[in-house]
Amino acid sequence: MSALGIGLFWLAALLAVAGALGTVAAKSAIRSAMSLLVTILGIAGLYVTLSAQLLAAIQLIVYAGAVVVLFVFVIMLVGGRGTEGAGRDDTRQTRTVAAALFALVSAGALVLVARAGIGGPHVFDRPRPEFGSVYAVGQALFTDGVFAFELVGVLLLVAIVGVMAIARTHRSAPLAQTASKQEENAS
Repeated sequence: MSALGIGLFWLAALLAVAGALGTVAAKSAIRSAMSLLVTILGIAGLYVTLSAQLLAAIQLIVYAGAVVVLFVFVIMLVGGRGTEGAGRDDTRQTRTVAAALFALVSAGALVLVARAGIGGPHVFDRPRPEFGSVYAVGQALFTDGVFAFELVGVLLLVAIVGVMAIARTHRSAPLAQTASKQEENAS
């Protein structure tokens, strides 16, 4: 890997970690959603450095383009205000336990990464050169995974029909209540 590739990797890794920390540490829900967007951009950059351009594009289209926008719409609809905490001492104790657990897991991950970097055992084989390309993903999707692909399509169609049926019953319910109230008032 060239020096430019290594620099891009570290920049993307820094974006992903900084965005994740911002997502957790932000006091405002909208800032947390924007930090999540930075994390998603960093992960897409990591995919690019791994030569998985299709995964990077999917990451940006699906997560940055749809999920984060949906989060922002929901936050704006709800108002973005959090509920008041139970107590200051409970929050401090919870944060202390969470920080200790995070430090323990991080130390374990660093030990595993260091051990693998100095010639320790590797869990996975090296990926094939065509791994992550558009052709390889399409080949796997439309040969081995064609049944699962079609099943997901049917599942999404059923979900859409279900949502429309639920929305229709919720919309017609107030009309029926209004009609029954009008009949009561007329009597």
